Amino acid sequence: MGVIAKRVSVFALGAMAACCLLAAAPALAFADSVTVNMASDRNAARAIQAELDKAASKGTAANPYVVTVPRGTYALDRSLKLNSNTTLNLAGVTFKLNANAGCNMLRVGESDDRKTGYYYQNIVVNGGVFDGNKTNSTVMKAAHAKNVAFNNVVFKNARDSHLVEVAGIDGLRFIGCTFQDQTRNNASAAKAMSPEALQIDILNKTHFPTYRAEDLTMKNVVVDRCTFKNVPRGVGSHTGVYNNPMDNIAVTNCTFTGIDTVAIEFYNTVNLKITGNTINSAPRGIAVNSIGEQGMFFSKSIAAEGKTSSRYSSGFVKPSRNQNIVISDNTIISKGKDPHSGFENEAIVVKGTYLTKAMKKTSQMDAIPKGDHFIGGVTVTRNTITTAGHGIRFRDVKYSTIDGNKITYTGSRSGGANYYGVQTIDHCADNAITKNTIAKIKTNGIYVSDNSKAKTIKGNKISSPGKYGIAIDTKSRATVISGNKITSPKQHGIYLRKSSVVAKIDGNTISSPKKYGIFVESSTANAISKNKITKPKDSGIFVKPTSKVKSITGNTVTSGRTRGIAFYSGKSKAVISKNVIKKCKGNAIYIDAKTKKYKIVVKSNKIAGKGAKIASGKVAISGTKKA
Repeated sequence: MGVIAKRVSVFALGAMAACCLLAAAPALAFADSVTVNMASDRNAARAIQAELDKAASKGTAANPYVVTVPRGTYALDRSLKLNSNTTLNLAGVTFKLNANAGCNMLRVGESDDRKTGYYYQNIVVNGGVFDGNKTNSTVMKAAHAKNVAFNNVVFKNARDSHLVEVAGIDGLRFIGCTFQDQTRNNASAAKAMSPEALQIDILNKTHFPTYRAEDLTMKNVVVDRCTFKNVPRGVGSHTGVYNNPMDNIAVTNCTFTGIDTVAIEFYNTVNLKITGNTINSAPRGIAVNSIGEQGMFFSKSIAAEGKTSSRYSSGFVKPSRNQNIVISDNTIISKGKDPHSGFENEAIVVKGTYLTKAMKKTSQMDAIPKGDHFIGGVTVTRNTITTAGHGIRFRDVKYSTIDGNKITYTGSRSGGANYYGVQTIDHCADNAITKNTIAKIKTNGIYVSDNSKAKTIKGNKISSPGKYGIAIDTKSRATVISGNKITSPKQHGIYLRKSSVVAKIDGNTISSPKKYGIFVESSTANAISKNKITKPKDSGIFVKPTSKVKSITGNTVTSGRTRGIAFYSGKSKAVISKNVIKKCKGNAIYIDAKTKKYKIVVKSNKIAGKGAKIASGKVAISGTKKA
């Protein structure tokens, strides 16, 4: 008998009947098989369910009960319910839901399931088309299960509902499946809800009412080589259990076309892998969140609903530094208007939430406590992005890397929102931004702002940004900005402003900025060294009075429209040394410190043209030579 305990075939011939009738068909004999006489029961769902029900007593984990439905098109007026140790073979089969059925087409478990834990186990569905007939019932639901697989199954035609909803499953696989054609009833509904084609959910009454509420983690999920077409959202979640994240989720090698809002979105997830996907067009490509404005519930709230156990604290627990989130090798086209307010075009966004006070409890959200709910340990690498908005955005993300991505902006260059190639804001910290290629972005190539810290900004190539190549803004920090190549920024190459601090600006190449090569305003730079700045429309290096720069050393400034180095700060001691400045139309070095409190040393520079000019300040000049 091999590994199959029983092989059952349900047969029917002819077209689908309006009343869900199946024509009688001759039985085919298989070794170790049971043949169903369809003439005795002409209802498709009932005939198939009779065999599926036998799995509970006849199937085992080693020898699953196999039910095969012959090729054909059948109407369903009720759900097909899967039990443990069942394999359902549906190659060449199409099911269409009766317009008045008001049910799921396929379920794991009963219609009002009261089981707990990962109860239903070892379930496989191979092939088949489940056509929801544009009804507002979710096509397939599964929960309280373990080791469940769907291979080459098509789920389609739902209205104002998901195609597939899953929750509380350990070990779930969708391989080569298709999710397509979700519609919404009207424009207001479009704004009110955007159901995922494949929603990975939680077991509470609000979101999964027909199963028993339980804090049961979704884990070990694979969605691979699947197609998502003409759906509002592709795959993911917008809910979570506080302090109990979903674990080990992979979305790989999938294709997304005709997405209204976001292709891939996850909340409250660790060990997440999103790789090798193609997103042909979506307002938002990939979004990963810690918590959101709604959809996050305490374990104790869910346990109270289902009279199950509460396993996790409702208090603030500091997140892990390494949540192991990898977003790599995806091809993303981000464009179009998201119907939900507040969302801009963005190819990849990773968002933690910094709460200064607890959230307000609502029917859609528990009172999540204040604290830094950051996301840590994220790697975003080797993605190819074409965007009409942002490229890659981090908000409250720490200990992470943005490396080797290619970002090209194709949107409008005038009016509207500011868009950035790489943006890290809102308490980001200890992130590395390296070896990215950013072209024609609307605003800044790389933007660090709002109390954020970049550990390293190194080896990036930024061409034709609408404002600045690299900007450090609003009480933000960068340890080192080095080895970047910035060409033709519309304003400045590197810009520090609003009490920001950079330890070292080193070895960058900046060509043809429309204003300054390096501009330090109301900020601190410890060392500006070994940069090459050519053809600035104004000064190569410009330091305003409100700034502090301790060292400007070993830089090369060529063909400045006004000055090579313009130094106005009198707030700290400074050394301007070993710089080469030539072909500038104004003074090679201009100092107007306006105070003699701190000494400025100018030594061993090579300058040409109008030389150095001291308008004010305590300055010592030595060893300056003609370039």
